[in-house]
Amino acid sequence: MRRVSTDQHRLLWEPWHRRFQGLMPHRIREILLVSSGYDAFVLEEDGSLSDRLFYGYSELSLSQAPRLTRAGNLEQALERIAERRFDLVMTVVRLGDSDAGVLARRIKDLDPELPVVLLLFDDVELDQFPDRKPPSTLDHVLHWTGDEGTLIAAIKLVEDALNVAHDTALARVQVILVVEDRVRSYSRFLGLLYREILSQAYSVIAEGLNDYHRSLRMRARPKVVLARNVEEARALYHRFQGTICAVMSDVRLPRGDEESDPEGGLELARLVREQDPYLPMLLQSSESHEGTATSLGAWFVAKKAPDFRFRVQRFLAEALGFGDFVFRLPNRQVVARASDVYEMEQTLRHVPAASLAYHASHNHFSTWMRARLLFSVADFLAARSLDDYDDIEVLRAELIDVLRESRIQEQEGVITDLIARNTGPDNRFIRVGRGSMGGKGRGIAFLSTQIVRHRLLERYPGLEVRIPKTVVLGTDAYDAFMAPFDLAALEELEDAQITEAALAEPLPESVVSDLRQAVDGLKGPLAVRSSSLLEDSRFQPFAGVYATYMLPNLHPDPDVRFEELLTAIKSVYASTLWRDARHYLAGTPHDTDQEKMAVVIQQVVGRRHGDFYYPIVSGVAQSHNDYPVGGQRAEDGVAHLALGLGHTVVGGGVALRFSPGTPHSLPQFSSALAFYEGSQRELYALDLSRPRLVAGEGPEGSLVKLDLGAARDHGTLELVGSVYDGADDRIRDGLHHRGPPVVSFNSILKYDAIPLAPTLLELGKLLREEFGEEVEIEMVLDLPPDDRGHYEWKNGARLYLLQVRPMAAPEHRRLLRELDTIPRERMVGATDLAVGHGSFEDLRDVVWVTSSELHSGTGRSLRSAVAKLDAELSAQGRPYLLIGPGRWGSSDPTLGIGVRWADIAGARVIVETPIGKRRVEPSQGTHFFRNITAARVGYLSITDSEQSWLDDAWLEARWEEGGRLQAEGEPGVRRLRLSEPLGVHIDGRRGRAAILGRAQSRHES
Repeated sequence: MRRVSTDQHRLLWEPWHRRFQGLMPHRIREILLVSSGYDAFVLEEDGSLSDRLFYGYSELSLSQAPRLTRAGNLEQALERIAERRFDLVMTVVRLGDSDAGVLARRIKDLDPELPVVLLLFDDVELDQFPDRKPPSTLDHVLHWTGDEGTLIAAIKLVEDALNVAHDTALARVQVILVVEDRVRSYSRFLGLLYREILSQAYSVIAEGLNDYHRSLRMRARPKVVLARNVEEARALYHRFQGTICAVMSDVRLPRGDEESDPEGGLELARLVREQDPYLPMLLQSSESHEGTATSLGAWFVAKKAPDFRFRVQRFLAEALGFGDFVFRLPNRQVVARASDVYEMEQTLRHVPAASLAYHASHNHFSTWMRARLLFSVADFLAARSLDDYDDIEVLRAELIDVLRESRIQEQEGVITDLIARNTGPDNRFIRVGRGSMGGKGRGIAFLSTQIVRHRLLERYPGLEVRIPKTVVLGTDAYDAFMAPFDLAALEELEDAQITEAALAEPLPESVVSDLRQAVDGLKGPLAVRSSSLLEDSRFQPFAGVYATYMLPNLHPDPDVRFEELLTAIKSVYASTLWRDARHYLAGTPHDTDQEKMAVVIQQVVGRRHGDFYYPIVSGVAQSHNDYPVGGQRAEDGVAHLALGLGHTVVGGGVALRFSPGTPHSLPQFSSALAFYEGSQRELYALDLSRPRLVAGEGPEGSLVKLDLGAARDHGTLELVGSVYDGADDRIRDGLHHRGPPVVSFNSILKYDAIPLAPTLLELGKLLREEFGEEVEIEMVLDLPPDDRGHYEWKNGARLYLLQVRPMAAPEHRRLLRELDTIPRERMVGATDLAVGHGSFEDLRDVVWVTSSELHSGTGRSLRSAVAKLDAELSAQGRPYLLIGPGRWGSSDPTLGIGVRWADIAGARVIVETPIGKRRVEPSQGTHFFRNITAARVGYLSITDSEQSWLDDAWLEARWEEGGRLQAEGEPGVRRLRLSEPLGVHIDGRRGRAAILGRAQSRHES
């Protein structure tokens, strides 16, 4: 066969930009987001969405990323739609007194063509819809875990559906067919797929192009179409046959609305293979089908594989040509590589003829060209086979000519851009790299926006509200760092070995360079904290799962300090594979490859005191108080304060609990002695005497415990301390009195030296409104010394907000609905006098005190019997429901059983019942009750009214059925072991609770 002349090549190709200018006529420019203020912020991530959308939208010739307009509820959404045109509506399930289904129906009534996408935060939200099937008025439903890649996928999926028919007809733009029916699975997969498509498309066209031409080329990236069953997949395949470049399918697929066929995906693969012997296919499944996939010439990846993401990336790179072109011999031996068209042109000149023939016979050249959006070149090469050439060297020359002409034509008249990235080390919040900021980073960024929006810096006299200087390293750095590792092999190692392997691997040089510039403005001790995608989420908080490191950051050599920082970052990365983290993740619906790690680097707020460093006050504030006692209101929230670093509070140490609405009242302390006995005795500080970080130790490795004597010497105790006067049983303010010191915070809470309580009260309400749910805030209070080195509140204090997270969990929201709808016959008991909040499930043991004869003679034996049962159950790891008359822990034997907290510490829920006909007021406000709040035990009071009752007959029947385990020597104390578990649901916002026992209580509809 004679070679096609250069002139003929030119006639085959009209300038690519003429056709590409007409691509993607439908684009998403205006998005209406129907959600709470926090949901809107999470989408934007304080500009990070714009950063991500630069590659997904600005590079698609849009002058800017899509504009998001928010509506807080149904009526606001309809008003916005009436005011102007939107291209897409994105919503969440929770819309106040409406829901996404009603919203979609109302929108379609106004504009049937306006797409509506629902974002699920958890699968449990599908319970909102009949049969767990979202209405057809919703164009797409995606599951979002905090990765903005899923949001990109939601928008792009809509955009592709609008453009795919037009673009394939105009320029033979390629189509990827994805077949998956489960929302969580395809959301995860599409987020990964679009990210790779966009980044790969950007990488293969960026060289030698300016912004305008790059934007035109980006319009031609592969379009993705989604099928949810076999019939949809077959129809889409036949519709776009000839432009489909890959099929990526689950193996188990439904047929229409029927149950899933275990081999539906295999049937589809056989159909495709009959039509196209070389079309790349990827099959995925939770079951083993690798052998069958190989026999069909398809790739296979296990859904639960720890390296799932990297296997998909490899498929895209090798099978679809997104990566380097790897020249191989027929025996798969690698002989050369080419990363771009120019390298391909040069490499073709010397690769062995056998390699050339191997790739030509499998359409590899046309596939690789198509991935580089050179469709005319790809079609030209695909139309030829080895039989068309008399000599393999003729083919070689043909390929070189085609590529050279294509390269010359593409770069003719194009000026190449050089893009320089700059970061400002003086900024209070700096983001390094791309990708998500993770849960902690997102929360800090949100706080930063709220401080500016609500002018919190100067809002409270004598108290500035701000965030510490913060640098966030995005998740893309984690992806790049982890790429070389064999994750499955790492998971077989011990934690220390995993960390050692991570420390031996360098961070990417580009990350190191940017990070060095970004942290230049961070002086003094640093906290290097994990900020994974799943941390601080609504449903699985992942609190304390990953590593945090505290660095003194005081070495005189800046290179040594920076190396310490890099070590801490890599150690945080390693902690994602530590045994406890993997076990925690296994208990959630998420897979290993869904978790990615950003890193938050923050200045540690505090002051140096010799070899120690700590702040005056650390604490945690919550916008809702699940245990309001002594005149406190649930909506005023609750706060816990401690002297020194916050490890005391977050680690469950002794801290002072108060309500910002009533800061002068501490009802958990019944006496001054109780106050002293329950007060903080030691504090945490950063040990500045330790010269170097020891990887693997975690945050406590660099911390030290100090007694209050050290705080007195540093001058910090007098700001928050008092003295206990044992002679008069009084707390005396000021350290000049005789007696042991007490960390009372009276100067702040009792005498209002600074407006901390009203500030926390307002912050709780403000952030609750912005989040659309209850929140938890970590904070630090700092006070600069005066010229003499003395600390006084009048010098002005700063309240640093370290992070914020939502408190709500799915069962909490479900409870708000359920407790109004559960029929009485389902309940064993109910009350409108309950504290605590949440769902206490799988309670298969009950300790039930049936005796109502309470006096000094019976109290000791009842207490002993209960304590013995508690010890037995605790030793077996069996939490239980405790039921008995009067006040638990009462010092008056006629009012209740005088147990100590240690006697009943294994109880998850405590129920107090009337004493015969006599109602006793609940034990709220006592020293005993303080332990209930600290352990977050559910607490119910029964009053024998229409709203408050306990079905003794039901308990008696379970006892007679064989659940009986008598307490030895005490017939008035029974232990029931139930065949079906009890569940206790407590709605702390309304003080209501229900004990469910007549049917399985978990996940009721």
